[in-house]
Amino acid sequence: MKYAAIIVASGTGSRYQSDIPKQFTYINNKMVLEYTLEKFIKLIDKIIIVVPQDYKQSISDHFAQFPTIEVCAGGNSRQHSVLKGLQYLQEYTPNIVTIHDGVRLLVSKKMILDSLETASKYESAVPIVPIIDSLWQKNKDQTLSTSCNRELFACSQTPQAFNYHKILQAHLHGKESLSQFSDCASVYTNLFNNINTYEGNKTNIKLTTSEDLKFIKFLLQA
Repeated sequence: MKYAAIIVASGTGSRYQSDIPKQFTYINNKMVLEYTLEKFIKLIDKIIIVVPQDYKQSISDHFAQFPTIEVCAGGNSRQHSVLKGLQYLQEYTPNIVTIHDGVRLLVSKKMILDSLETASKYESAVPIVPIIDSLWQKNKDQTLSTSCNRELFACSQTPQAFNYHKILQAHLHGKESLSQFSDCASVYTNLFNNINTYEGNKTNIKLTTSEDLKFIKFLLQA
């Protein structure tokens, strides 16, 4: 089995109050993206970091000492950026590719390995966590109308892993509407049938706001 990883770090972070994209900010003198990559470097044969064009050279220089890491420029949306990473891997042609948000810096090595193992068996692997709060359908006027059975729903995280050729095919199939998809799992199920899951982790949070940063700093210190 040949494994590869795509680390998506191409967002501008409009909800994150900083002049620097959140994936390139520093916590305790270490870049957020570095925390994430530390978990992947010893487990994955080939890692592609997808970044904004303006950061491609500086991030390439930053990780130049790691021969398994390569950097490419992203696209107009998250899933366009994933497609760029998938196409960049065409010469390497891995069996399984695991795709992760660069700003989920608290991902565990267990989750990475679980993603690879599940996708190797079933061709797809998406981590999910249960919804613990009450779930409602919201109306346009911000009122609530229908209470939903939360047991029928789950929240998805990354890393999401797939048979490389199938996830590339799914992205090419939906190329004209990729901006409408929020993650790789939704792109995959747009072409193929049900997707397989594995157990996520509540601490595997995505750095989105300044409040998230405070919580992540607390968890790192703990």
